[in-house]
Amino acid sequence: MSASERKESPLFVKTRDFQVWLFQHTSKFPRQYRHTLTERLERSALEFQRGLGRAVVLKEPYALAEADFELWQMRQLLRLAHELSILPASTLQFACEATAELGRLLGAWRAKGTGT
Repeated sequence: MSASERKESPLFVKTRDFQVWLFQHTSKFPRQYRHTLTERLERSALEFQRGLGRAVVLKEPYALAEADFELWQMRQLLRLAHELSILPASTLQFACEATAELGRLLGAWRAKGTGT
């Protein structure tokens, strides 16, 4: 995958869009959660993107599986934020739809056999 193809890939574009959305929302989390929930959510989002990059640039065989784990982790943390009344239901719904779409795109990539 060339640099121009990577820029056009819906997975990379949607990942970046989700990260922007997520960081805008986590910046509003209560101070008491900034060094725990906020940090872990943001880290998972960045590690997800990093896994995608490692799969493309370094051709690491398990990078996509690791990215898949980070996506799972984000989902769990988003649900926790909702249960702690940090994220309203409508915001959680958007996040779940966005992460489901990222999961579908990642699953399609994994099914192709590029980065198991």
